[in-house]
Parts: sequence; structure tokens; C-alpha cells
Amino acid sequence: MPIPGPAAILGSIIPLLFFDVIVVALRFYARRQRRQTLQIDDWLIVIALVLVFGLAAILFYGIDVKALGYAAPPMPEMRARSEVTASDWSIVTARKACVGKMA
Repeated sequence: MPIPGPAAILGSIIPLLFFDVIVVALRFYARRQRRQTLQIDDWLIVIALVLVFGLAAILFYGIDVKALGYAAPPMPEMRARSEVTASDWSIVTARKACVGKMA
């Protein structure tokens, strides 16, 4: 499965952010038109919108530093190994890391 490039990721983030802002604004507009007071769910929606913007900022940063949307460079020590050997190497490395912290 191919890795989606930065353009595909941006193409999905930006319209969804725009859609989120429009929906929240329409929610507040509808409350205003019906002359209803704002309830806790309205304020929780605003908090959720802020968190969505935070997530989008992290995604934008990941694209900016080329950590998201780009293929990872191959690890030279893993190229010639089979999957079983590579998983064994991972297990041995994890054990060494754990033993080093316990000592």
C-alpha cells in the first residue's frame, strides 16, 4: 500500500478543518436563532474544536519536518535479513534495553 504524500494529507486536513469550523458556527447560530441559552455541550464542542486544531498543528508540523507523508529511509542493518531474523533482532535489542535499565 503506497504511503500518502504530503499533498494528500493536506488535502484531507484542510477541508475537514474548514468543515469543523462551519458546523460549530452553524450550531451557535442555530442556538442564537432559537433564543436558547448555551449549554455545557456547546462549550464542550468548542473545546473539541480547539483540540482538533491542535491535532492539525501537529500534523502540519510532521509534514514540515518530513516525518509524515514521506517514506522512511531503509535501515542498512535490516536490508538483508528475513522477517524472522529481523523480529529476533528486535526482541534481543529490547531485552538488552530492559536489562540495561534494570541494572
